[in-house]
Amino acid sequence: MCLPWITFAEGSRPTRSGGNGVSSVSKIARLLFISILAAGLVAIACGGGGTTTASPTTGASVQPSAAAGELPKPEQASVRIGISTPNEPVQFAEKLADALGIYQKYGITSVTVTGFEGDAKALQALVAGQLDYFVGGASTALSSVATDTPVKVVAMNSTRLTDGLWCIPAIKTKEDVKGKSIAISTFGGTSHGSAILLLQGIGYTAKDAVITQVGNQGSRIAALKGGSVGCAVVDMSQEKSMRDAGMNLLFDETKANLQWGRSGLMGKAEPSRTSM
Repeated sequence: MCLPWITFAEGSRPTRSGGNGVSSVSKIARLLFISILAAGLVAIACGGGGTTTASPTTGASVQPSAAAGELPKPEQASVRIGISTPNEPVQFAEKLADALGIYQKYGITSVTVTGFEGDAKALQALVAGQLDYFVGGASTALSSVATDTPVKVVAMNSTRLTDGLWCIPAIKTKEDVKGKSIAISTFGGTSHGSAILLLQGIGYTAKDAVITQVGNQGSRIAALKGGSVGCAVVDMSQEKSMRDAGMNLLFDETKANLQWGRSGLMGKAEPSRTSM
C-alpha cells in the first residue's frame, strides 16, 4: 500500500550576504517550492510517472491521474493499526494523528487504533490479518526475518528508551540485582531490549539476572509492588509514583547514551521477501 507522506518543511538558518538577511518573501517562496516538490515526488511514487510519455494505442483506455501539485488518493481508505505499548507516550502519535484528523486529511477515512500487551501479541494480530500495521520495537522486525512471516519497518520515530530499572526496597545496589528476576512484557519485545540495556548500564549482562515475562507496564508495576519480582522495566514518567511506593531506581536510561530501535511502524513484508 502506498500511503501519502506527510512532509514537514523546516526553514533553513538564514544566511547573510553584505549584512542583509534573507527576506521573509524568499523564505515563503522556498517553503512553497519544497512543499510542491515533495507533493510531486509522492505523486510519482504512488501513481507512477516519468520524464517521457508514450502515445496510447488504439482502443486503450487512459487512467486519470492526480492533478499537478495534488496527492493521489490512497489505495485503501481503511487502516487498522496496533500499538504494542499503548500507555507509553512515544506510541501516542498514531492515536493523536487520528484525533487531529490527519488521516482523513490525506484520504484515509477509517482508522482503528488498538492497544496490545507487548510486541509479541501485536505481531500475532498482524500475522493473523487482524492489523495492517503495528507500532513496536525494531527487534521484533529483525527476529521475524527468520520466520515465514517477515515484517518490514517503514518508519522509525524513536531510537531512545526512557525506562528505569526499578527494584523493590530490599534491592539497593547493583550487587543486589544479580540473580534476581526482572519483569518485562514479552520476550523479543521492546521492554526485553530495555532490560538488557538496563543491565548493561550497571555492568551486567542478561545472564546475570532472570528476565521474566509479566505483561504490560501496569502489570509489571503490580508485580513489583506485590513482591513477585525483584525489579521491573518501568518508564521514567512513573518516577514519582514509584518513589512514593518505596521503590529504588538502579539505572535511568534517560541519562545514558544507549540507543535502541524503540518505536517504529511496521507491516508484513511481501510474500516473496526473505530479508528486510
